[in-house]
Parts: sequence; C-alpha cells; structure tokens
Amino acid sequence: MNSGEKVFVYNAKLKFEKTIDITGFENMFLVEDTRVFGVRHVAAGPELVELDTEKGDVKATYGSIPAFNGFFVDGRNGKLLYSGPSKLYEYDLATCESMEVLNWVDVNVNGNCISAFKVLKDGRFALLYDNYEDDPEVIFLTKVSRSQIPEKEVLTLASFSGDDTTLQQKIIQFNRNSEKYKVELKTYYEYGMASGAEDFDDAMTLLHMDIVSGEAPDLIYLKELDMFNLADSG
Repeated sequence: MNSGEKVFVYNAKLKFEKTIDITGFENMFLVEDTRVFGVRHVAAGPELVELDTEKGDVKATYGSIPAFNGFFVDGRNGKLLYSGPSKLYEYDLATCESMEVLNWVDVNVNGNCISAFKVLKDGRFALLYDNYEDDPEVIFLTKVSRSQIPEKEVLTLASFSGDDTTLQQKIIQFNRNSEKYKVELKTYYEYGMASGAEDFDDAMTLLHMDIVSGEAPDLIYLKELDMFNLADSG
C-alpha cells in the first residue's frame, strides 16, 4: 500500500510487516507479479524506482523514463510499457531506453482517457477507457497486418504538442465515422518528455521547416503557434 510518502508492506494474510520511507512515490505497479515499481521526482527529474520489499528499502533506480504525465505497466518481452497522453512506449530496464510502439490516435484511442492498461497473455492490449462523453468501456487492441486494415485516403494534421485531449477526441470521432478519409496526427513536442527550452525551440523550428518545405501537412492545429507570424510569412 502506498501513501505517497511511505509504502506499507503486508504479507499474504494481510499482516503488517514493515514500512518503507520514500517521499513522492507514485504510480506504484507490479512487474512479474512480485517486483514492486513506482515513479518519484528528484532534482534531476522523474525516475523509475524498484523497491526491495524484503529489506524495506530502494533496490534500484532507472533514469531517462519517457515522461511523468502517464503511467507504466508490466509489458512484454521482459520490458515495461509506458502509456503517455498521445503515444505508447516500450521501456527497456537494461538500457533505460524508450521506443515508440504506437500513436494512440492511430488506433482511435484518446490517450488522456485511459485509466488502466494491461497486456493479456495472448498479446492483446486491454484498456479501461472513459472519454467522459460516452459510457466507460473496455477496449481490446489486437495486432493485425496492415493488409487487413481498410485503405483510406490519409490526411496529415500537424499539432505542436500531442496531448490536447479535445483535438484527439475530434480526430477519433472523424476517423470512426469516415469511410473515405483517415486523419493522422503528427506531433513535434510532448510536455513532460523533453529536457528543456532547447527541445521546445527545436520542435518549433522543425514544425516551421515542414510548413515551408514540400512536405507540408494537409491541416495545421494553430494552438500554441504564432499564427500572425505564419500569416506574415505567407
């Protein structure tokens, strides 16, 4: 049991055994049914922490986690999965490196509306999902070959950040109802994932370069952009 400042350890018969003092500990979860993990904030940024419930102490810490505005779950192939507002990542405990698995909008899911997530034994993803407009539901995602997906004309929508829940919801509603078009969301910056202002500026520069190049997106979401500067530039 986690209070955010302490973790209380009980045995299988619910008898209290010990307390682990760990300030700012949150998003506690199990790996392989026995290993206890969570996230805490330190001066260098958020870090993943594994607890030693036998000794009542921190067993190991892991850096370079994908973000701090989502949550981890026990993954596949000995790795963890991290669900962020717009994307799903795979995190390798051995190397502390992350790899993007999918963009939630591409599978008609709003990442901001996922409250629980589990990998099933058959490889499917099960999501507890509530978009606050429809009834809560459990969504199952199954990996299929691209040839099984109906072909649609793709429209690219560029957004500086990908965590805008209203934008995601509108795209998902459109894609579910359109038989001809599919909107794909291209993002440049995710809050909670970059290291500082330099990454912010680099992301904005990349967006502007795409606009003026021959690879401009079909649609642009103007939130967080200087639309007057874009207009003056033609």
